[in-house]
Amino acid sequence: MAQILNYIALSLQAASSPTAPGANDNATGVAALLELAREIAHRRFVEADVLFVSPGAEEVGVDGMAAWVSAHRSELDPATTLVVNLDSLGGGEPVVVERESWTAHYRQEDLAWVDRGARRAGIAPPTRVRMAVNTDGMVARHAGLAAVSVLSMTDGWLGKFHQADDTPENVDWDAVTRCLELARGIADEFAGAREE
Repeated sequence: MAQILNYIALSLQAASSPTAPGANDNATGVAALLELAREIAHRRFVEADVLFVSPGAEEVGVDGMAAWVSAHRSELDPATTLVVNLDSLGGGEPVVVERESWTAHYRQEDLAWVDRGARRAGIAPPTRVRMAVNTDGMVARHAGLAAVSVLSMTDGWLGKFHQADDTPENVDWDAVTRCLELARGIADEFAGAREE
């Protein structure tokens, strides 16, 4: 019952709030994605292609990711694909989502990539959290792909979530850096396993 009330509260909050600037949610995810792309643009992975996708419409039902997965699903081999969703990275400590909505679970074998990636990056494995709403990562998971969703939280809350002060000066850039280190470790670990 508490989860249902939480979901309703979040939905009402999003619907009744003025448009938020979106620095944390989710310009930080886009910034991390671009930095990862810059870093590995000249690297070559033997058995892994690296795609960078930044879909829109997450807040209105993950429509952007759903459209992208629908258009490209036949090109993606579940054996060599790991989707790493980066969302709201600018406040607190890295976390990884283990369950979304009421029944949507990430697979334990996929979450294990996050723990191995953290160790590779020399950081503690992130806390596993449950979300009342879906992220783009769950779209890939429902399509049969390995997927994880990395965020950052302070005391169980996303920073400046749908608030008017979700502006660049309120982003914790150290938190973004920690999440980027985690994402880099996950990518390196997954690609390294494909090369063995």
